[in-house]
Formats: sequence, C-alpha cells, structure tokens
Amino acid sequence: MKESLVETLDKRKCTGCKMCGDICPKQAISFVCDEKGFWYPVIDKEKCINCGLCEKKCPAMHPAEVKIKEAPVVYAAWSKDEDIRHNSTSGGIFWEAASVFIEKGGVVAGSRYGEDWKSANHFLAHNKEELAQLRGSKYFQSDTRGIYIAVEEELKAGKDVLFCGTPCQNAALSMFLGEKYTNIFYMDFICRSINSPLAFRAYISELEEKYNSSVEKVHLKNKNTGWQSLASFVCFKNGDQSHRDRTQDDWMKGFLQHDLYTRDCCYECQYRSIPRKTADMTIGDFWGIKGENSINMHEGISVVLLNSPKARNLFDEMKKNLVVKEKVMEDVFGGNPALLQPPKESDKSDLFFALLAKKSFSSAVAECLGEHGGTSRNIFSVLKEAKDMKQKYDGICEVSIKKYIYYNYYCKNIIRYGKAKLIPEKHAILDLHDTAKIKVYGDENFLIGVSKLKKSKAETYIRMGRDSVWYLRRGGALTYECTLEIHENAVLDTGYFTMNARGTMVVDKKVTLGEDVMMARNVIIYDSDFHQILDYEERQTNPPQEVIIGDRVWLGAGVTVLKGARIASHSVVGAGVLVTKNNSHENTVGMKHPANWKRKECFKYSGLYECSQIILFGYGLIGKRFEEKYRKQIAYIVDNRVKEEKVYTFSEFLKSVPLKLEADTFIWVIASPNYYEELYHQVKKEFPEMMVVPAEV
Repeated sequence: MKESLVETLDKRKCTGCKMCGDICPKQAISFVCDEKGFWYPVIDKEKCINCGLCEKKCPAMHPAEVKIKEAPVVYAAWSKDEDIRHNSTSGGIFWEAASVFIEKGGVVAGSRYGEDWKSANHFLAHNKEELAQLRGSKYFQSDTRGIYIAVEEELKAGKDVLFCGTPCQNAALSMFLGEKYTNIFYMDFICRSINSPLAFRAYISELEEKYNSSVEKVHLKNKNTGWQSLASFVCFKNGDQSHRDRTQDDWMKGFLQHDLYTRDCCYECQYRSIPRKTADMTIGDFWGIKGENSINMHEGISVVLLNSPKARNLFDEMKKNLVVKEKVMEDVFGGNPALLQPPKESDKSDLFFALLAKKSFSSAVAECLGEHGGTSRNIFSVLKEAKDMKQKYDGICEVSIKKYIYYNYYCKNIIRYGKAKLIPEKHAILDLHDTAKIKVYGDENFLIGVSKLKKSKAETYIRMGRDSVWYLRRGGALTYECTLEIHENAVLDTGYFTMNARGTMVVDKKVTLGEDVMMARNVIIYDSDFHQILDYEERQTNPPQEVIIGDRVWLGAGVTVLKGARIASHSVVGAGVLVTKNNSHENTVGMKHPANWKRKECFKYSGLYECSQIILFGYGLIGKRFEEKYRKQIAYIVDNRVKEEKVYTFSEFLKSVPLKLEADTFIWVIASPNYYEELYHQVKKEFPEMMVVPAEV
C-alpha cells in the first residue's frame, strides 16, 4: 500500500485542521501530537482503502482550490448592548451575527473551552445558552475533529449554519463541503497565529498550583482594564482571581512578544489575503482606529469585512443592534498587519519547549524573554516613582510619598496583580489587621483621600478586620472624610467606583459593586444592622444580607442602601432615597433606568445655545456633532487646522468678518476640550465682553 502524502505533508504546511479525519470513509486517520503539543495525521494502513479523499480535499495541498471572495466592504462597528460589548473580545459582532442565526432556528459552530478550561474544541450551538460558550478569544488551537461531519448533517437537515473559525479552518470546511450547500455561512477573523494546546495547559496548570485551586473560568482579553490592555482573567473555585494585562501575563508575553508557541504552518500561512479566501465575513479588533473617544477605546471596536452578498445581507439584519461607521481598507491595515503578514519565526521556540519539559511555564517564558529574578525594585527607582505620582496628582490630592512606597511595595496586606497602585493622600488612614488582604487588579490606580481643598486636614479612613478581603478590580477613588470598613471575614468586591465626600460603607458580610458605580456626597451603604434583634425565643431575626449594586449605577446625594438591597445595572437612584429591597427588576420611587449616563456635569448651556448666534470654534469630531444638533444657531465656524470652504482660521475670522459682533447676541462655543484653555484665552483677548462656553454634545 502506497504511503499517503497527507501523512508525509511538511509540518510547515499542515494546519492541524483534522478535516482529513472527518472525510475518511473508513476512519483510518488518527492524530498524534508532537513534542510541542501540535497534532498531525497518522494513517492506519490496515483500514486505508486508497480512496485518495484525504489528499484531494486537503486545503494545505490544494490552496488554489479554495474559493476567493469579493473585495470587502469595510466597517467599524460595535453592539449597542453594553453587556454584550463588554463581555465580547472586541465589539460584540460575533454574538450579534450568531444571534441572528439562532433566533431563526439556525446553528452556530465555533470554539469553546473544555470542562477543565485547559483545552478547546469546536462545538455546535443550538440556543443562546450554548452560544455563550463560544464567545471570546481562545489563543490556542481548537480541536475540530468531528465538526465537519456535524456541520454537514445540520445542512442536510435544512438548517442555516454559521461556522466561525480561523481562515485555515474555514478553508478546510469549504473543501470538505464543496459547493453543495447554499445554507452555510463562513466567518473567519484576523488571525495572528495558532498556539500550542500543550503550552496553554501548562500555563493554566501553573496558575492552579499558585492559587491552590482548580480553574472555573478563563477570559482572555478581558476588558476590566480596557480593550487595549489584552488582559487575561482567570477565576478559581476558591474565589481567588488572576487578572494581568499584556505586559504582565506570561501567556500573552510569550505569544505577543516572541511567538514562542506558534504552529509552524503559521509562519507560511496561505490564507492572509485581500480579498479573503472562503470567509463571507471577517471580523477582528479595529486596532489603530482614529478619532474614537476614550469610552469606545476602553470597551472595544470591531473591524468588519463583508466579503460576499451573503455577508452584506446578514449585516443589514444586524445593523439595528449595532453602531456602524463606514471605513476603507487603508484604515484597517495600519493596526492589523496580521491581515497580510505572517508572524516572525522565533529562534527561541525550540528552547521554550525544551525548558517546558523541565520547568514551569512562567520560568520557561522568562528565560526565553531574558527575564530573571523577582519584581523587587531599587529604592531609588521607587522613590522617583512616588515623586512622579505626587506630581501627577497635584491639584487632586497631596500624595504622601512615605505612604505610597509602603502600601505599594512593603505592606504584606496588599497584593498587586497588575500595575495599579494605591494613591494615599497624606491624611489617609489605613488600619489593616495582619490577616486582612487588599487584592489589587488591573492598571487603574485607586485614590484614597481626594481633596481639592488647599491646606485641608480632612481624613479618609479604611479599616479592615481579621481575615477580611477586598477585591479591588479596577481602580477608583474615595474623597475626603469618607469611611470604608470591612469587618472580620467580610468581603468587598468592587469594579471601578468613586465615593464622594462623607460617604460611608460598612461591610459585615459581603458587598459587591459592579463596574462604574458613582456615589454622590453622604451616601451610606450597610449590609447589616450591626446589632441583634431577637424574638421571644432568643433567636436573631436580622442577620446580615449581601448588598449587590450592578454596573453603571449612580447613587445620588444622601442615598442610603441597606442590607439585602439589589440595584440593577444602569440605574440612577435619586437624592435621599432609601433602598431596602431587591430593585433589580422594578423601578422604585426615585430610581430610574436611563439608556446611559456619564461622569460629567449636567448639560447647562443647551438653553443658551438655542437663543444665541453661535461662533463654533473647533471643527473636529465634537464640532461636527455639535453642528448637526445646532446648525440653525451657528453663524460662523472657526478652526485653525481644518481647511474647508465654510471654515475660517481665527486670524481669517478677525480679518473677514466686517460686522461688530454684539455680545448680547453672539456667543463663542469651543468644541476642542484638549485645547480649551488655549482657545478660551485666544478668544477673550479679542472679544473680552463675549461669553465663551464649551460644546456639550
């Protein structure tokens, strides 16, 4: 029996798609992993009938037969649903596209984690509960054995199927199916490379040893510290969590900095092209996008390439749930070199796997990257860092250099898993029991004692009892005269939050604050009555009850939140309201569920805009949005950089506008927040009597 070319295929060509195993009519092909954990086909000569299907259909052997799509239509887009967007890898486009299929009775194929969170395999989702397993990036190779047969069975049954995978996996499915089916939709993504399952297993196993617990969730590219942080978030069954960004996480460092565990075929990838091969729709992160605000850059933006009429039709159905902006390919190339360029082959990959056979994953990565020793710092560099922080926050609070160094580098109660620091004001008081722990995650600092009052001695208190734990996940601030107490064995779990002056939070059991919680002055949060009330049989009738406050909640001045309270995400609780029960589903007096709110002062100039003649100064993104809203009121547009027919530079405006501008009729509106002070003084020098206000949009 002749030797099959599939079995002897060059390792630099074989993608490990496992399609040959599915297409073999005698199930004669199995797969064996090499020393790097990548699988390759092995043929059972006793079962093989020399039908040649594995060779004829192999996309690596016949790349020219993979059908090329049309020149793409390009968009930047993201889901309007904030939860979908936040929990997705970029802008939530996969979820929105897949939901269209599920809602119409279709099926979605994609990669999910194994039960131990150390492996991944392709799986068919028939409902949204199953679809949730397919969300998020898995930065290592997914096992696709059996998925090709399963997809074809669904197609034969008349189901519409969306298949999402790497470009080479899409090519494999395309070769497997041929052109027999019109109800298949191919989706790929901008793929950097395929990583070793063996390396990923070692990475997770080491974390389990470090935290003395098995893993219950892995979320790569977690956004708690922002879309661009590329953070890895791992949760353990004992309640501990690991959250590290791209500069700290060993997996991301080995992957992004040196491609230590990349499959050989990726260095000579045959599927990096425009137009795309196979995929109807290509999605990815819109790295390098220009002109977006900080919120969008934090929450993630997708690039969407529509490569076929099928994709354009699907996108039209999705648009009602998306924010969409038209782009061109040139906008995409700058931040996404992986569209056309393969990764650079590392000369340390062999060394990494040799080390991994003897050492821990982190040690192998560190040695390959030239990282040696611990994270201790020279006292002089720490002192310089503290002085830099003092200067950075000048005008917000008076940072204590001594406290900064102690709490960030010497205090055993405080464990930092990212780059975030505690920023203590000189009058901040931290009273921490020897066994209390503050676990600080991410890259955003937490300010203790914010005070803009010059020479103020107002104190801010944090007191933690025996075995208490505070999971500080994403920065925030306590302002002057705030008090935070966490009692013995109690737990505080917080996303980004701020508490304004004289706020009080006392935790006796557990309080959970979601992402972006804003508390006005004099807010009180208690999860206990702190004194027993007994019935006639001496049984306590008032035990502590956990308080849970959702994401993006604003508590107005004087709000009191008592034990057992639940406040739904996206709520605004009006001033003075007493919250005592579960408000996760029904509005109560003084509570609203708006579409959105922002950490900015209330719009106060809209009435002024509407009754004035406006000279708009600044014609960038904000200026154009302002013009759309107040076009009838705008008399002149000024910008020192924009060259358009209707736009004056400031010097041109002074020369070209002949009439004397009446201060009672005209106002200047500055639509350039980054240069507000500079433009304000420029206007006031020439028009001292005229009102100058910012653009509110």
